[in-house]
Amino acid sequence: MAAALDPIQTAFASAVVNFRLKLNDEKLYNKILETRSLDSVYATTDALQAEQGKEGRLRHLSKAQPYLERLRSYTSVIDTFVQVQPDILALIWGPIKLLLQWASTLSQSLDAIIDMTAEIGELLPEFKEMAIMFHQNQPLKHVLVLFFQDILDIYLIALKFFSMSRWRYFFESVWPKQRDKIKVVADHVERHTALMRTEVRLENIRLEYDIRQRTLEHFEKTHRSNRQQDYNVIKTDILPKFYDDKLNWIHGRVCEGTGYWLLQDDMFNKWLDFTNTSTKMLWLQGIPGAGKTFLAGIAIDKAMTLHRTVFAFLSHAYAGNTTALSVLHSLIFQLTAKDDDLQEVLCQSSCGNLKNNLGVAAGLLQTILSCAGRIYLIVDGLDEMEEIERRRLLSQIADISKACQETRILISSRAEDDIARILNPVSPAIRVDGRNAGSIQAYINNWAREWFLVCDFLPRDKAEILGLLAPLSSKTKACRVSSSLNLVRLCGPIVEIVDNYVQFVHFTVQEYINSPNIEGFIDIAEATLSLSTCCIYYLCQSHHCPWIEDEELQECIMAGDYRLHYYAVSTWLELVDRYLGLKGSNSPSEDLICALDKLHAERGKWGFEGGTELEGQQFPKNLQKLESRRPDLFRFLRDVGRFKQRSSTSRYRLDEVSRWTAHDPLITSDISKLLYEKFDQFVCKAESHREECYCDTLQRHYGQLLFKCSFMGCPLHRRGFSTWTSRQSHIKHHGQAWKCDVGSCQYAEIGFLSKRMRDEHLEFHEAEGRSTTNAARFNPNIEELQPLLFDLVRSDDFEAVRKLLPLCLKLNTNVQEELQILASYSGSAAMLETLLGGEGFLCRVSWADLTSASIETRNMEVLKWLIAQEAARYDGDSKRLRPTSRRYLHLFEHNAKLLSDAIASGSTEVLEEVEPYIIQFCKAQGVGTVRAVSTVLRYNVIKATARCSNREELLLKLWRTVLSGDVSSYTIIYLGDALCCVAQTTFSVHLAEALLHYGAKVNGRRSGAARTPLHRAAQQSSAEAAELIKFLLYQGADADTKINHRGQIRFAKDEKGAIELSKWLGMSWDELVQKATLARASSAAITSM
Repeated sequence: MAAALDPIQTAFASAVVNFRLKLNDEKLYNKILETRSLDSVYATTDALQAEQGKEGRLRHLSKAQPYLERLRSYTSVIDTFVQVQPDILALIWGPIKLLLQWASTLSQSLDAIIDMTAEIGELLPEFKEMAIMFHQNQPLKHVLVLFFQDILDIYLIALKFFSMSRWRYFFESVWPKQRDKIKVVADHVERHTALMRTEVRLENIRLEYDIRQRTLEHFEKTHRSNRQQDYNVIKTDILPKFYDDKLNWIHGRVCEGTGYWLLQDDMFNKWLDFTNTSTKMLWLQGIPGAGKTFLAGIAIDKAMTLHRTVFAFLSHAYAGNTTALSVLHSLIFQLTAKDDDLQEVLCQSSCGNLKNNLGVAAGLLQTILSCAGRIYLIVDGLDEMEEIERRRLLSQIADISKACQETRILISSRAEDDIARILNPVSPAIRVDGRNAGSIQAYINNWAREWFLVCDFLPRDKAEILGLLAPLSSKTKACRVSSSLNLVRLCGPIVEIVDNYVQFVHFTVQEYINSPNIEGFIDIAEATLSLSTCCIYYLCQSHHCPWIEDEELQECIMAGDYRLHYYAVSTWLELVDRYLGLKGSNSPSEDLICALDKLHAERGKWGFEGGTELEGQQFPKNLQKLESRRPDLFRFLRDVGRFKQRSSTSRYRLDEVSRWTAHDPLITSDISKLLYEKFDQFVCKAESHREECYCDTLQRHYGQLLFKCSFMGCPLHRRGFSTWTSRQSHIKHHGQAWKCDVGSCQYAEIGFLSKRMRDEHLEFHEAEGRSTTNAARFNPNIEELQPLLFDLVRSDDFEAVRKLLPLCLKLNTNVQEELQILASYSGSAAMLETLLGGEGFLCRVSWADLTSASIETRNMEVLKWLIAQEAARYDGDSKRLRPTSRRYLHLFEHNAKLLSDAIASGSTEVLEEVEPYIIQFCKAQGVGTVRAVSTVLRYNVIKATARCSNREELLLKLWRTVLSGDVSSYTIIYLGDALCCVAQTTFSVHLAEALLHYGAKVNGRRSGAARTPLHRAAQQSSAEAAELIKFLLYQGADADTKINHRGQIRFAKDEKGAIELSKWLGMSWDELVQKATLARASSAAITSM
């Protein structure tokens, strides 16, 4: 039979197992087992005493000797009566040795351990003197087990505290609780000592076991309840704000793929990595609407997967209630919400001024962060706080970052100058609005998918929509407003900046500073007069002389002499009008009269006769106050006002001055034209700069927006664009009403570029790390790839695009087509060739669409390359094409579109490139043949002339070549169709005369149900249509022409243009017909003679 187990031995073994489980640290347990004797403990105390003696901070280590000697006698007793295992002795000596070593780093903690051992030592009995009792009383041996459990409980409490990595920060606030807990165990030791001195029975032993267990549990529950009550009282008094609801709101609105670039960013990952000490603080900066809050939410989610994270989302909606103190309160209670030890720190701290003292709150937060270990602290929307409060908060956060080595701080805000002053020296920054194209693309893709699920689009419409959306992400970057001045600081507290506009903080400010009752008040009339005369005299300075030499002009530009030019030109008349309105019935100032006389004499156009062309235009009515006193000045200002009204609503352009300069009473527009040309010449159009370029000098004088819109009536004629590409994009579809959806955006009024490709009203994307070298290594996802390619195409980095072509198979075919269109629009021939010839592109945009894009921006390099490619492709082959083949039809359609686009451009350079190709093509079909004629007489080709004389001359020159041969009956039909087109669109007498010369029938029409040219012209009531009607009648057009319209006979004389003919020609239809008939008869009589 097996030997019966000794119950005492079993009790000791059970106590060892329980201690090991509760310690829950095998590494520490094994370290404890290394010490197996009292001699090792004394060696440690001696070493500590010697070390402290050298440092002059001796402690009373001798106070621990009674405790150690009592433990020595205890081990000898249990060694006598119990077969002691080595682990039991190690658990008696190992913990105290470690505690003395750990506590020695702090004087207060070493004193606490020594005092603890001294108190316990006084309570322990003299075990050797009582050893004889154990022979006679078997239950008394169980008391030895109780002592062993008490000793292990004391060690367990102390070891758990001192084994924490940051116990030094906790010591003063948390050790008192541990000390109280040790005192509970000390009470057990005292009870067990008394128990040894009495007669002990087994029921006494069982009772002590129960009391010991219940007492410890009661202490824990009572202490936790009291601490939680204290914590809740403080929390209720302060009422901190938590931001979990905002984080949940972000989770519900962020789409998959958003923020991918941030998670891959090297700087952000350095910030996440606590082993990297170079980036303790990080600043996510960006313009409004760039997605900073969503990125902050993504950063919070990522940080939470690594370590404890606290955060705050600040909003302008609660700016009045958000203070630096309230933010710190939130962070404090987020940290302590679920951590008993940190709650202990909070409750033990001096909280008297925590509610109303920022310094106290910051100090407490710093203490808690030091105790908490690795913490991520994220604050979003700092710029939405009041300026004073955010400065206070930032100062405290910067101090915390320096003091708390294991706290990582991320700030998300706009780059306000007060924030930048504090953060720039201490924190690297990540510019959000320059990196978020991939996130925008992810949103667009997600939105489009949901839209297509809801709406049942036809495949063709769906493809078109995808094409329109393709380049949107690479352009959707908000506008950055750069300013070297802090206007609020400059002007004081009377002004504020709202949505990037300077305004008074309250309407009463203006009333106050304009009130005559205030000393030194501002007289609005006098201020307006001063500003208007300043602008006028500025325009009269020598550098505004239109005959200025090129060398002198360049010197003046580089010196900044034209800083005020666009403002003065656009506002001087408005200021004069406003001044005259403010003066009421009073006579205008002599200062103004003198200034206007000087302007009229020095900048007025000599022999100006263009006023009659502008008589229908409005002019400022306040100018009439000058009519009685100075009629000459009145007429001058009236003509200027009419011209400004006309230019604000027409398509007057600085690059087409010859078309309208005769209507301008001033010669200042000549300077505007010269500046427009010179700035285009001096400023680098590409993103990379030329050697020794003038860009820095010009930007210092004239700001970042150096490329002005050429349309004089456009608001961006004065403001301008930062890049040549964005300016050309704006001009490309000028005047179309595709507005920005964001009401605060300046382009909500100006509008976007077009339906397909909205105005590049944002700064050109400066893509960090997207050089040719990086492109070769970059392996982006689909959302990152699409905007990256658009940016590379815009910057004409065809080498980088070529290296990314294998990834392009991921892109939708509509996106591929938009990239090719963009390359034709603003890229080089090499870029377009790369996109058309790369393996990544399985689709190709039609040749006509590519040529159209290149013509719109005068991209002559691409246009020449496209024409050369098409000419080589169809050289000698077009003759053999069957008229019914698809290839034949496409060929003629594309060439007709090319010609119409070239004529519509009005560019001699473009037409000189297109004309030889069209002539070569038409000659290959046969001069005068239907094939040739049908190309140059298309409806869109004629319509493209738009009654512009230069365009008509370009087309007439082409007709002289193509229509010079003998024409067939079918060709005559096409000529008649062309005449009908003229009568329906441009009403050009010149084109009509040419078509009649080449053989068109004046009454030609396809059938009796169709209208003749005269009938078509009679449908429109205008001066141009009236002139064409007159011409056609004199050329023999049948005035009684009629058609059967829906069962009704309708004559030309019944149309609106015929009825209102007297309005334009001063004679009725019948009178004109009679006069034309007589003229033809007279001409015929003279011819027959």
